[in-house]
Amino acid sequence: EVTRVSLVSLAGHLPELPSVRFQTSEGLEGFKEALERVRTSWRGTGVAAVLVSVPGVYNEESGEVLYSPNLHWTEGFGLMEVVRAVWDVPVFGIQEIRALALGHLVRGTSGDNYFLVEFGDGVGGAFVTQGRLQTAPLPLKGELGHTQVLGNERVCGCGGVGCLETLASRPGLLQTFAMEHGIARPSWSDLVQCLNSGDAAIPDWLARTVDAAGIVIAGAINILGANHVVLTGDLPRVHPGVTALLGQCINHSALWGKFGEVHCEPAPRRRLQGLIYMAIDRFFLPETDWRDGNGSGRTRESARG
Repeated sequence: EVTRVSLVSLAGHLPELPSVRFQTSEGLEGFKEALERVRTSWRGTGVAAVLVSVPGVYNEESGEVLYSPNLHWTEGFGLMEVVRAVWDVPVFGIQEIRALALGHLVRGTSGDNYFLVEFGDGVGGAFVTQGRLQTAPLPLKGELGHTQVLGNERVCGCGGVGCLETLASRPGLLQTFAMEHGIARPSWSDLVQCLNSGDAAIPDWLARTVDAAGIVIAGAINILGANHVVLTGDLPRVHPGVTALLGQCINHSALWGKFGEVHCEPAPRRRLQGLIYMAIDRFFLPETDWRDGNGSGRTRESARG
């Protein structure tokens, strides 16, 4: 897993200071040391606030990581405390999938109602309705990746067995690819090159994974009442036919697909835009809120204006 740190203005990137990427450490101390190196390289830039896209089950109000299946060392308050210790400025966190959904909302290309599903190191979702990012009574939102898939016996980082993300995440896809082709440690480029060589059709193992993802997504939108799905991350990009196949699987399993159509579209990740939007609302306009039922209910259009 990789951590990316970017210095931005509210208008976007500062070109003279590109993003810094480093391999995510396996503990708070190593993470702190990496952040300190970034801070030193950016000395004198006048950082006003730090925005953090947080994986796992994250309480955005208290700043506590309640559970992180793929990065257990971030659990508790330590992650945000380390960031504050390094920069000594206000620090704001948002669950990573919600940051992606918020960034896509700001972009304004998919309307005001959709369910965004991200396929990365895990699988998660976030629901936007009437231009607002939806919240829940618990800080547990869109954990699609931890829905069990029938017949899947892989052990997940959450402690469960059979979770969707053991199949449809990047590590899950690499594991299946390695098993199918007898390769010990294939790279992501190996997988993509193999799937896109010549006129290669979607192989059976990938089709089964897509079908499993479609069933889980269909179950979620049956509850949410959504008919528009935005797909980001690795799975929709691994083969040009995946998005169409996933759309077919979702429509086959979703109730709306019986008499209407669930529209699926691929989209790039827009995490940075989501973080910038959060900064405006949390830091510069604290009396407003982009979440459902927690503030003035300011619309996306007024925020962008």
